[in-house]
Amino acid sequence: MAARNEQNWDYEKALSAVFTADLERIVELVPLSNAAKLLEPLSLHGISWSCNVYATKNFLYAVQDSASEKGCLNAYMRPVDSLLLLPGGGSYVLLSEREANAFIPLMLQEAKIAEESSSDYNGLLLWHLSYACGAAF
Repeated sequence: MAARNEQNWDYEKALSAVFTADLERIVELVPLSNAAKLLEPLSLHGISWSCNVYATKNFLYAVQDSASEKGCLNAYMRPVDSLLLLPGGGSYVLLSEREANAFIPLMLQEAKIAEESSSDYNGLLLWHLSYACGAAF
């Protein structure tokens, strides 16, 4: 089983996304409920998955594997590590590690620009799962 080459997308342009529709103009997003339909056991299909959680295809399809290409993601699944929080509507997007790493320097640059202009940064937030869980308590 070989790693799948991730598809590049315009991370810088994505910084201006407010809603999932904005981000979907840049990268294909898969609703979590649709991704769950590609998992076994079938009992997972009956869960009422959040309609506010999406994943990039890079997150979902980590390996070159005939089973995942035929519609089953069980062969290898990435652990949830990083996610984007879109400021409008409170939707989350699960990212691969590579995608998250691409956002870090761009977001640091945006934060620096906001600080220098004495304005607040109101754009996308990149969360590491451990911090997101900690914020819930």
